Amino acid sequence: MKNYKHLLLTLFVIASFFALVYLITKYNSNHNHVLQEKQYIIDSLSLELKYKDSIINNLFEFIPLGSPLKKIEISSAYGSRRNPINRRWQFHNGIDLKKVECDTVYSTGGGEVIFSGWNGGYGRCVKVYHGNEYETMYAHLRKFLIKKGEEISDKQPIGIIGSSGRSTGTHLHYEIIKNGKNINPEKYIINNEF
Repeated sequence: MKNYKHLLLTLFVIASFFALVYLITKYNSNHNHVLQEKQYIIDSLSLELKYKDSIINNLFEFIPLGSPLKKIEISSAYGSRRNPINRRWQFHNGIDLKKVECDTVYSTGGGEVIFSGWNGGYGRCVKVYHGNEYETMYAHLRKFLIKKGEEISDKQPIGIIGSSGRSTGTHLHYEIIKNGKNINPEKYIINNEF
């Protein structure tokens, strides 16, 4: 009888041992599966964030956010003003920027050059279509550094500041057009790093 109890106790210990091994193995297997699922979710989110960052970066490259000159000093703001030539009140569709340091004019976003030539009172003028219904115009240039039809990148040199057309001195007239309507460029000059 004593041997029988001893045998049952031994079988119980062995069975318990195997049950414990089985549970640990199952736990590890499930735990590894859970870890793999978590890693998959993390990898997916990371990939999605990189993709979204890429889209956002590409989107911002084609919105004219920045300055067309390395240093800016506004000589005439957007809005109603006296025309410096005929002294009549009129609406100024852009801003006039003085030449402060460098005379190079830069694109404020990537896009396609849709006009590069003489444009009446604007003189030598460049227009860039950025997509998303945005256009920019750079007027009174002395010299062009790009041609119509060219694809350009953000901060690419496009011309040299001048005084062509109806102008009272060397400056850059800069406009932003959104959906065919002029908007205040000052709100878009948020990044002046070259």
